[in-house]
Amino acid sequence: MDAALRLLKFRDRSEGELFQRLEQKGFSAGAIGSVVQRLKELSLVNDERLARQLVEAGRRGGQGERRLRQTLTNRGIPKSLTQGALVPSDEETERERLERTIKKLWPKFQGLPKPVAQRRLAGRLIRQGFLADDIHAVTRDLFHSNPDEPDE
Repeated sequence: MDAALRLLKFRDRSEGELFQRLEQKGFSAGAIGSVVQRLKELSLVNDERLARQLVEAGRRGGQGERRLRQTLTNRGIPKSLTQGALVPSDEETERERLERTIKKLWPKFQGLPKPVAQRRLAGRLIRQGFLADDIHAVTRDLFHSNPDEPDE
């Protein structure tokens, strides 16, 4: 129990993460299972809550759904909870988040020729988990409808 509590001291962890880390430390599967079950009863481990927190933080940080899904998978969140956590919020759609992220990042690329800046911006957005088709559509709409954006 002490080893599990030390792991939780630094950050929330999923059941899968706890199981894996405790297994690496040499604990038996039976002991780990009972410790994780007790931590769940005490609400110290809650995969659903963790998934929601990770998705909310990722969305605030401008991450796309693909990146969020990968983060949840890497953190050991079961697929059934991943689907529930990724349900679109009423606050902001994927497109609105993409537009906000583009507007935030664009000034970093302004000293470059426009095609180079757009290519680098698209690469950054793809790494953040946005779909290439969405990026193309939004950048086309933003750059061709906004005369304030820099030209070549």
